Amino acid sequence: MMRKILLILVILSVAPARVFGADYEITLGSIYTETEAPFNTLLYASCPDENGTKHDANVTFSINTIPFTWNTYTERYEATDSSSTPTTKTYDTITASADSENITSTFSLNNTVSVTWMQGTLDRLQTDFMTGDFIGSIINENTQMLGTLFTYTAIMAILSVGFYNSVGAYGTIFLWVMGWSVWSGVTHGGAQVLGILFICLGLGIAVTKMYLDRRTS
Repeated sequence: MMRKILLILVILSVAPARVFGADYEITLGSIYTETEAPFNTLLYASCPDENGTKHDANVTFSINTIPFTWNTYTERYEATDSSSTPTTKTYDTITASADSENITSTFSLNNTVSVTWMQGTLDRLQTDFMTGDFIGSIINENTQMLGTLFTYTAIMAILSVGFYNSVGAYGTIFLWVMGWSVWSGVTHGGAQVLGILFICLGLGIAVTKMYLDRRTS
């Protein structure tokens, strides 16, 4: 009888710790939400069980056929993906999963991630150069890299210096009104508000200067 009890204790001591499978919850993330084709984006994920415990390399899974592997240094699951053409990919489906500690474990996806690949810089320049639009390509690239508001404000500032030195304050004010009345329509949000403020500022300065010039003449 004593031998049977000892044998049962030995069997229990060497048996797997988890008799039932775990419920894993995958949470996705991406280092980029927008990038140029054909650059790569780094996808990362966490995959704890229902108790919040991580099982590291014992767990493997694929999202939209892209395999994720455990990175010991960053302590997360990582994968890379790319696109040779402009497109948007949404990662929302578990296509493979495995738990080396228990084959009955289940996996669920908490969220989805979308990454947009835009037209590459060289492709954009080639399109503009083939049509001879060299100035347009420069403005487009500055807008792409620095933003619409900064690009048009820089152009206005450069032109304002030249106009002020050549035709004085009235010419510069006229440039402000005409320039921002056009460009505020192609910009958006806060840039349009700034355009309206420039127009009002230019008109206000013009009226004030006319009034002061009449009083001093």
